Amino acid sequence: MAGKPLEALDQVALRDDAPALALRGAAMAQLGELPRARVLLRRAVGAFSAAERLARARAELALAEVAFALREFSVLEGLPGTIAELEARGDRGNASHARLLRSRYLVLCGRLADARSELDRTPADHAHPLARAIYGLTQAELSIRAVAARRAQHELDAALAAAEALGVHALGAEIRRLRAGLYQPAARRWVVDHAVDADLFAVEEALNSPAVVVNACRREVWYRGACGSFVRRPVLFELLVALAKRWPHVVAREELLAAVFGGDERNESWRERLRVEVGRLRTKFAKFGGIEPVDGGYRLSVPAPREVRLLLPPFDGEHAAVVALLDDGRPWSSTALAEALNLSQRSVQRALAELADEGRVYSLGEARAKRWLIRSSSETTTALLLPQLAGGV
Repeated sequence: MAGKPLEALDQVALRDDAPALALRGAAMAQLGELPRARVLLRRAVGAFSAAERLARARAELALAEVAFALREFSVLEGLPGTIAELEARGDRGNASHARLLRSRYLVLCGRLADARSELDRTPADHAHPLARAIYGLTQAELSIRAVAARRAQHELDAALAAAEALGVHALGAEIRRLRAGLYQPAARRWVVDHAVDADLFAVEEALNSPAVVVNACRREVWYRGACGSFVRRPVLFELLVALAKRWPHVVAREELLAAVFGGDERNESWRERLRVEVGRLRTKFAKFGGIEPVDGGYRLSVPAPREVRLLLPPFDGEHAAVVALLDDGRPWSSTALAEALNLSQRSVQRALAELADEGRVYSLGEARAKRWLIRSSSETTTALLLPQLAGGV
């Protein structure tokens, strides 16, 4: 189409064969008419004969691109078969493009190790600006999830230069949006008795410092590459956050009881529960430091010269991960949200209902066509709130 979708539509307006359907679908996608493009490309995939396997694989790839934009992940599960077909038929350029698309899908779903593996198997076509731009964008998305802000900045700059050289404005806008997110608050850093905004560069500096970092965005503790997850131990992590806020000072038992359990120091059963949970936290935190009983309370301790740094989410409230995904401005189905977050659909539907009651999200359509959008994108970057289902990248 050479970037001229309207002219392409004129050429095939009266045709209804498989190649014409595929071309019309691709043109409609370039014009931003994604639902119509999806319909046409589905028809094209079904219309190609058994002898036209390469053409059908290319149509499947175009359909997968539309599905990615519409956050319809069931279509993307078929990408490995499409990649194999394209490679078998000698279309290495489109096969590489399909691998990049699958890598971006895996990043979005938090499957970072799988995404890195897919990207490593994709040869970078430095001769073609579009391939360079998408390859750089995919690398940057992985770097952002790894909190490597400086590396991501370099990759996004290179990707943007390639996109601008080609004149693909939609891709350039996506890269600019992601690049701007590097400088938006990604977390809040606790300083003495209040929180201050920290962009991704500041978070990267904290994680690379000789400090024990309590990261409430991902419910983990980080020290020089060693990571301890508290995702499945929410009570212990709430205790740890309460102690980290007052480090290196003592936190009284009654303060911990009120902050974590809402309990009463005068109630012996609550005091016993606190002792039990502090004991469990001491065991869980042992490789980073200790929990000391001092003067009617407890104190977080770390070996000198370490210090403790606390990172809080960029905004308060439950269902932060759901908000983080919706913050991309795309319409999401509850099914796609559940898959991306590795949660049950019922849990996601409950979260969406509560967010809708709060006025933060709204829906369009009904039944299986229902899609959810955020009312207004926040002036934060939500990279640290997004799912991460595999350790490291």
